[in-house]
Amino acid sequence: MKENYKQALSLRRLSQKISDLETTFISPLVPFAAMRNLQNSRPRMLKGLRLGQYLGLKREWQQPKLTMWSLLANPCAANNRTEPALMHKALVATDSWRWAEEQHDERLEHQLRAGWNYRGRLHKPDALLNKLLSCNKKKIFFWHHFDQRGFLPKSWLVVLTHLQKEGWLVVVSSSGLDADAKKALEASGIVISKRINLGLCLGAYRDFSCLLQESKEISARLQHLVLANDSTLPLGGPEPFINTLTEMVSKISGVTAELSGITDSIERNAYHLQSYLLMANRPLLQDKAWNNFWQKFEIKESKDELIDNCEIGLSQALLSSGVKLSAQYSLIGVLLDEESTDDELEQFEVRELHGINLSLFAWKGLLRLGCPLLKKQVLFNLRPSLSTPIPLTELKQFLKPEDNNLHDDLEELLRSRHLSC
Repeated sequence: MKENYKQALSLRRLSQKISDLETTFISPLVPFAAMRNLQNSRPRMLKGLRLGQYLGLKREWQQPKLTMWSLLANPCAANNRTEPALMHKALVATDSWRWAEEQHDERLEHQLRAGWNYRGRLHKPDALLNKLLSCNKKKIFFWHHFDQRGFLPKSWLVVLTHLQKEGWLVVVSSSGLDADAKKALEASGIVISKRINLGLCLGAYRDFSCLLQESKEISARLQHLVLANDSTLPLGGPEPFINTLTEMVSKISGVTAELSGITDSIERNAYHLQSYLLMANRPLLQDKAWNNFWQKFEIKESKDELIDNCEIGLSQALLSSGVKLSAQYSLIGVLLDEESTDDELEQFEVRELHGINLSLFAWKGLLRLGCPLLKKQVLFNLRPSLSTPIPLTELKQFLKPEDNNLHDDLEELLRSRHLSC
């Protein structure tokens, strides 16, 4: 038993040495699993090699494959750098190595998707938490970003920069930003939260909300939290957007728990606030219903499941707990106040309330009412209709001089969305 324990420890040390030889990081668990698999596949051969070593037979260290099997027979013999390097050369060419890599990747993927592992999906969560604490601000604007090339629209950059100046602590969550975007954000004092892109924006909302719950100091200080994503583009520059947020803050109660959004919907026969921008007030952030929802929410593979379980699920859970929900441009309000909406919906053959998605099918009515955001889906892949013009051809009438960055943003987004490799 003592000898087996010694062999196991030696194998672990050898695994670490092999891992250190890799130019890109690989977990020591991969070489360890590969070597254990090889040991189990050739027990008699290894027994013979051990006997030969015991009898003092000479080993041929210049042959990678012989070195590998010799060290598998007796890992304790790996006492210099040459031997692990030779073994590594032979080990990576085996089926056992490929199997071990696949098993490790599957295990890591499973761990990253586990609900409890929000810290594992965030890069340096303690450093992020310390930044949030040191900023000492009462309003956080959390914005989730994803682009295959790391491109960040300049129209959003201008808005985020102005929000930071207006007293919001802006946090940009992304799995990858290009160098120019990262430099511009850091120059404005905006906090960057690097995160593995699992669960889309809703998964990012979940992990950030769980991290905030770790700090009683932040929870006691925070008055408003906005969770937003890059599925929209801001129009009219920063002023309309900031004015909208300011109005939402003024409307929301500071006494009772409340969640507000830009638009609401009853698609899928369930009332919900659309998740591209949500604002929670202080009583809600301290409410058990809010905290419990994010702790229990499981990140799923499909977008439909995420919408059902999170976007709709959050609103439904809060409604059931007596939390007030409100929309800046509510379904009822837009239908009553904007006469052109009915004509827009008619073009899409939408004739029932549960079929209405204001942000997609009544986007012109929303912009006329002052909504500062336009869904990218409207411009790039809106549901085709024979009676509906291409939305990009109708956008110009809504643009102002402050939208001078929009043309370049749309050009770059088109390239990112249709990147084939």
